[in-house]
Amino acid sequence: MKDETSWNTLISGYQTEEALVLYVKMLSDGFKPDQSTLTNVISVCGILALQSWGKAMHVFVFKIGCENDNMVMSSMISMYSRCGFINDASLVFKTMHNHDTAVWNAMLVAQAHHYSAKEALNLFHCMTRAGCQPDHVTFLVLLTACAHSGLISDAWKYLKLMERWKLTPKPQHYACMVDLLGRSGLVAEAFELVNQLPVDLPVYAWEALLSACSIHANYDLGDLIAGKILGYQPCDVGMRVLQSNIYSARGMWKDAAHIRAKLKQNQLKKELGCSWIDINGTVSCFSYNDKSHIRAEDIYKELKRLSVLIEEVG
Repeated sequence: MKDETSWNTLISGYQTEEALVLYVKMLSDGFKPDQSTLTNVISVCGILALQSWGKAMHVFVFKIGCENDNMVMSSMISMYSRCGFINDASLVFKTMHNHDTAVWNAMLVAQAHHYSAKEALNLFHCMTRAGCQPDHVTFLVLLTACAHSGLISDAWKYLKLMERWKLTPKPQHYACMVDLLGRSGLVAEAFELVNQLPVDLPVYAWEALLSACSIHANYDLGDLIAGKILGYQPCDVGMRVLQSNIYSARGMWKDAAHIRAKLKQNQLKKELGCSWIDINGTVSCFSYNDKSHIRAEDIYKELKRLSVLIEEVG
């Protein structure tokens, strides 16, 4: 027999519209949602960018008297941010009476997500002046904001500031620094930093550095890093493709062709990404060259029309 705990376990296992279907079924079966239920469902609304659902959840939260639950309202801030409504996220934040670290972090993430690095940094100073203790997540958000805005000196400052709060940087914090230096074209400096670190970086940090090497035409270093990544993940198809591109850029056509032939021989392909859109409460999913949608013909006609229009306006 299901109870609130089992419903929450089921709902938390999904990050798709299935979670919302389960939530509706939970309500129809007479079960009352708790903090865990609301947080999970609101988070799914944000992940799927279902603003109409999110607003309905916001109204429901007030209706059942959970508007002072910081965990629920933190997820509400994140939901509005993910849906692209930063002003609504700010309004939720400003109307809350009690801001704990999770709430501050949610608003910091919202600012950073919308590439408002300066606003995020200013918000951090408001947070500390309010007497709230920052944590590892706080500084990870700050470093990410700096990385996306090219604020190298600020990033170094906040990395060192962690010591004042008795926080030891984790691999993710150093990964942000590597990403920032790579984005700024300082790939050699980023590689030097990696070699000096007291911790092992996650593979995605190496991948970001490799991408920077490719963008900034540092192919020798890129080849070295690609070899290192493939030592961790020898079957990484995306990395093999990027390595092949680096060889091609260096004029090493035989090496590039060898990698492509190996991929073809082993029937390996890059996994396709997927996008979705919500129209009047109906979610439609799409992947590259996907023609499975019931209105695929109309969709591709409209895309062609838009492409022509874009070319005409330059």
